[in-house]
Amino acid sequence: GAGVVRTAGSLRAAGAVVEEVAGALGSVPSAAGAELANLVVVARAILLAAAVRTESRGAHTRADFPDTDPAWRRRLVQGDARWFTGGAGAP
Repeated sequence: GAGVVRTAGSLRAAGAVVEEVAGALGSVPSAAGAELANLVVVARAILLAAAVRTESRGAHTRADFPDTDPAWRRRLVQGDARWFTGGAGAP
């Protein structure tokens, strides 16, 4: 759902799967559960970034937004990712 060609709908569907996996984390043995929890964090970050960028650029295409947006043509700087998990700087 968040592959090279994506839409808002495919991102929502992928998010639903990720949240289903997140909900089942308590039933997974500890070592595997810890790895799966890490994958859930990464998946949420990818889905959020893909949902926010409503344009096609480079190798990633939004089928529902096929054109590039000049407002996105700038250097993107990564910030503190702890807010994805509710840590420091959480919105």
